[in-house]
Amino acid sequence: MLCRQLCLRNGWCTSTNFITSTEKDNKETCELNKHDISVINEDTEFHEQEGFTFSMLLKVWCYVLYSV
Repeated sequence: MLCRQLCLRNGWCTSTNFITSTEKDNKETCELNKHDISVINEDTEFHEQEGFTFSMLLKVWCYVLYSV
């Protein structure tokens, strides 16, 4: 969750790769990615790899208007 939150806090971040720790290194890695989202579509091939989680984030800006 923290990895995704870091991405949401950075306007340039479009996706994350989270690498879970192994018994050997006991280290987790969060990669923040910047890429053109328009190149990712239903024809894009992703390759599964144990211990890796890819997340693409949709950022929506919301404006709240108040009336008196």
